[in-house]
Amino acid sequence: MTEPRRPSIAPEFLEILACPIDLGRLELRDDRLACSRCGTKYRIEADGIPNLLIDAAELPAGAASHTEIEGWKQRNRPEL
Repeated sequence: MTEPRRPSIAPEFLEILACPIDLGRLELRDDRLACSRCGTKYRIEADGIPNLLIDAAELPAGAASHTEIEGWKQRNRPEL
């Protein structure tokens, strides 16, 4: 039985990717990209393309919506 192929992303591509919720750095963890700040995880499709759509993301424990994540709140607060 063969193991499922682990997705690979070129290091230079990974270097420029950012979490769309809080702009944190993304790291390859198992078969997903994970934000080093908020912990949101993003699936990597079969063709090796990361799916960074917020609606498709796996939110961290305790967050029912991306609007509950602290980084999102800070980025989207109105300027006074």
